[in-house]
Amino acid sequence: MGDIATDPQWLEAREDLHKACNVREIALFLGAGVSVASKLPNWGDLVYMLYAYAVNKHKPFARTRPFFNYLQAIAEHLKRKEAESLEITARKIRDMYGPAPEEQEAFVEDLRKLLYRGYFENFDEADNEGFDIDGLLYDNATLAGVYQLCADEQRGARAVISYNYDALLETALGKDGSQACCSVFDDTVPSGRALPIYHPHGYLPPAMGKGSRADEIIFTEEQYHRVSMDPYHWSNLIQLSAMSHGTGLMIGLSLEDRNIRRLLQALAMSPLKSKIYALLKKPGFALPDDTEATDIHERAISIDNQKRKSSRLYPAANNGEAVPSYVQQIRAIVSEMKDQAQEQQEKLLRQLGITPIWFESFDEIEPFCRKIYFGE
Repeated sequence: MGDIATDPQWLEAREDLHKACNVREIALFLGAGVSVASKLPNWGDLVYMLYAYAVNKHKPFARTRPFFNYLQAIAEHLKRKEAESLEITARKIRDMYGPAPEEQEAFVEDLRKLLYRGYFENFDEADNEGFDIDGLLYDNATLAGVYQLCADEQRGARAVISYNYDALLETALGKDGSQACCSVFDDTVPSGRALPIYHPHGYLPPAMGKGSRADEIIFTEEQYHRVSMDPYHWSNLIQLSAMSHGTGLMIGLSLEDRNIRRLLQALAMSPLKSKIYALLKKPGFALPDDTEATDIHERAISIDNQKRKSSRLYPAANNGEAVPSYVQQIRAIVSEMKDQAQEQQEKLLRQLGITPIWFESFDEIEPFCRKIYFGE
């Protein structure tokens, strides 16, 4: 396994980030990868969970009262079978909650309950003290690494852009009177030395009645497009400012968010110069085993039979192996595709102004963040 905290390949990136850390000029961009190790759902899981919950809530099943975990598992199964996009499912969910204020409030509270499911039973009394903060940092090394870069009032992060709804980072920063922070989820301007933690998609701390309203939570495609098309929306301005000043570091982001890529592309085409690093898991996929290779081979033959000109693989020697020659050739093709995937992805990222830092295991993130903070 690699170690991006000591690998000479990433020395320049570590030194650059360490210098930015020393003058408190790092902007952090956080995605779901920071929260999933704490057993919080990612976006897809959250949509499936709320879909199952809302269906049963608005029209309870007549012949049975299934446990919630079965509702979620069945919802995931049906969505996969329907091949329905998460955006469509999310829109269906919002339509189940009517426009009345009480229905909109119910949507927010149901979303909050499912987000923190397993942590809180009584949300009327829930607050950040309901978490075992030491346990959070111990069990979630990625969060611990982010905490290291945010807990000092003099060094580290000057701002955080969190695309998550949750309050895990705010909770961690409440430990032992660490760095004061300010959660920002609307156009409020933070003041003082408190670390601003911006939530452009909405913010839902555990306590009921706190955080974003229903119309401030970016949940559906329509809401997403409305915000992305408004160049003066507070979240777009904040993200562009964070991307174009100082040094940025992305953690737990897959960069599949279209609005993030749109902002990066706009920045790359502007006179502004950005310096953004992204911690990304190396792309890759396992080579097909004998059964999978045979399935691919049989599918290829069925495709070939539909064509007038043969396009079969060339014969090859087995080299003494007790496997058909097509298995070796299919694995060789997949291997070559695998080798090229990272190079192609890196080229595209650099076009967006992103310098990727590739890791093999999420366990590498926390020591990397410590190395940034303490230096070589």
